Amino acid sequence: MSEQIPITRSASTSTTATQRVPDVVRQSLTAPGDLIKSSAPKFTVTLPSQGYFYSDKSPLSSGTIQLFEVTAKHEDILSNTTLLKRGTVLDEFLRALIVSPDITLDDILIGDKNAIFLAARRSAYGDEYKLKTKCPSCEKEVTITADLSLIGIKPIDFDGLVRNQNQFTFVLPVSEKQITWKLLTHKDESSIEGELKNLSKLSSGSSSPDVTTRLKYTIISVDGKTERGFIKSFVDNEFSARDSLAFRTHVKSHTPDMDMTYDFACLHCDHTEHLPLPLGANFFWPGVSE
Repeated sequence: MSEQIPITRSASTSTTATQRVPDVVRQSLTAPGDLIKSSAPKFTVTLPSQGYFYSDKSPLSSGTIQLFEVTAKHEDILSNTTLLKRGTVLDEFLRALIVSPDITLDDILIGDKNAIFLAARRSAYGDEYKLKTKCPSCEKEVTITADLSLIGIKPIDFDGLVRNQNQFTFVLPVSEKQITWKLLTHKDESSIEGELKNLSKLSSGSSSPDVTTRLKYTIISVDGKTERGFIKSFVDNEFSARDSLAFRTHVKSHTPDMDMTYDFACLHCDHTEHLPLPLGANFFWPGVSE
């Protein structure tokens, strides 16, 4: 059973903190000449990584992060047409919520970012998430209300892991090559998305190389060889399906993250199942019908 994610409200202080956000976001957040005041309400989110895999110089190594409570001015970011067109609206929204100027979204591990994403949504619109989905059994459309407070942290065994080091090893079962790999950050994920977008423009309807592209960013070395060209060639030409599956299963089981699932119960056929939580358009825009 997953551990529920704690959110702790903190007392206000009187100092002032500025955020590293683009001008278009700062203008949405503040009136001219104003700064984001640290006296604004905040809350603390526990990170799935427990801070294990960050440098000891990073505030994230504490295992928690402070966010500003979502306000109407933060909502201005969610409706900013410039950011919506760029496709960066949620990233800038999350950046504006981070209290510490020493923390950048790019450095945050994907699983920890998911925890921040979920906590921000709960702060903005509460724990009820209404969504439409199809029953896996009768295939009829069902409208349900998921309780976001029940989404917890995936259990991870931290025994034997080295604190302040984002580096792991795995021996492939077939080739017996030793893979050194890392947990991906928001910056890595953005690079992967950009590369996949560029590759899709070059390919004429062929399948997306999502798996291999993600592997190339995850792997640090193969049998001690760290050259990016060698790693790309290995993934494209030598990585057997059995080794790839074993490696991806290993990475998934060792990646701190949120357990983004819910208990589904069909109103038509009484079918029940534990399903992935669909994150539709109304997750951060509850007024949007899907």
